[in-house]
Formats: sequence, structure tokens, C-alpha cells
Amino acid sequence: MKNNSGAALITAIIVVTVIGFLGVIVAALFVSKTASTTDRLSSVRAQFIAEGGLEKGIKGYRADCDNHAGEANVALGGGQFTINLSTTAFDGTTLPDVQKRISSTGNIAGAVKKVEQIVACSAPLTVPLAIATVTTSVGG
Repeated sequence: MKNNSGAALITAIIVVTVIGFLGVIVAALFVSKTASTTDRLSSVRAQFIAEGGLEKGIKGYRADCDNHAGEANVALGGGQFTINLSTTAFDGTTLPDVQKRISSTGNIAGAVKKVEQIVACSAPLTVPLAIATVTTSVGG
């Protein structure tokens, strides 16, 4: 009888240990999934901030084609964006004088998104010549 009670105690300890490990694994998966969801949300928010910055850059360029130079670290939606203007197309060729490549980089909570569009100074705002999402990074 004493031998059986010792075996039962060892079995109980093993079962409790296995259940404890399973609990730790479930908790780790939950924390990992939560962090992944937070990173995804930050990435989406950075995309929206970059797109908002792009719209502001387009409007600023069309309002003053000759003197608009972009903007840096403009606050929007809890994050910020930076607008840059370039005279080269996506393939590196030089754009005509009436066009610029406008890029906007949005960032929030370690997530960074960059969108670019080639814009003609006199073109209607609703007709993009080209648009591209070019970079994504999420920091932890």
C-alpha cells in the first residue's frame, strides 16, 4: 500500500507539472498574438498617416508649384508624417518640369509606411498619374 501511495504522489506531481507547462505555453501564445495584433494596428495607422501626409503634400505642391519644398515631422493621428518632393520618377528617370514625385512617410509606435505619387502641378486632384506603397517596417 505504501508503494502505491508513492507512485500516486509522483504521478500527481507529473500531472501538475505538465498542466503548469501547458498554462505557460497558452499564456506565451496569448502575449505573442496580442503583440502581433498591436503591430498590425500600428502598421495600418502608419499607412493612414502616410496617406494623409501625401494628400497634404499634393495640395501644398499644387498651391505653390515653384516653392513647395515638403514638410517634416507633422503631427497627425497620434503619429507624424514627413513629405519630400523629388524630380525623379519611380524608375529613376527625370520628370518633366511640371511634375514631382511626392513621398510621404508616416510613423506611429514604431511602425513606418511610405507612399509616393507622381503629381502634375495642373492635373486634377482626383486623377493620380501613378501611386505606390513602397516601404513598411514595424519595430518592437
